Amino acid sequence: WVSATVGIATSLQGGDGVEATSLISAVFISLGIALVMGVIAGLTWAFILSIAPRLRASMHTTLAFALVIYGCAELLQVSGAIATLVFGITLGNLPEDLSLKMRDREISFKPVTHTEKQVYSEVVFLLKAFFFFYLGLTIRPIDFLSGAGIVALLLAVAPFAPRLPAVRWIMDRQTTTRREALLSWALVPSGLAAAVLAQIPVQLGLP
Repeated sequence: WVSATVGIATSLQGGDGVEATSLISAVFISLGIALVMGVIAGLTWAFILSIAPRLRASMHTTLAFALVIYGCAELLQVSGAIATLVFGITLGNLPEDLSLKMRDREISFKPVTHTEKQVYSEVVFLLKAFFFFYLGLTIRPIDFLSGAGIVALLLAVAPFAPRLPAVRWIMDRQTTTRREALLSWALVPSGLAAAVLAQIPVQLGLP
């Protein structure tokens, strides 16, 4: 979705029409290169951490390397978001005792520890808070009275309608309290990706 959104927005910015064949091929090429780049970067960084343990003293070095991966991927005109995502998946799923033997030399790979994951989750929380703060700064109350604002409000409310009968049908009334049922109905998961992707046309100056 990230590559497709960027591809469509870039094509519209250049005045060209959106052609499905070229767009799909570009998306798959971008995702493929970003996928390989993320895996190689994850293994490389795990190897660097194994031979330079002092880098682990600063947990933010991994975040800094992730930003470097993002920048390199964007310079190569591939999806930086996918590259960093695969980079994180690679680091987070490496076995504890992963090692390779090459020419009588053992090469070990150090995965991310549980403590580091907790630190990164706090950083992600702060980034989300700052992003929604930025969205609040760009929104005017009068915008909700426009046609686009009304449609946005309707789309925001729409996910709640099908969840009510689903919650009533799935949950057992004898073991589930009314409060728990209402919480299950009200807590509609909405990721940050949609809000971030919506900013791309805005940054490119598209209507």
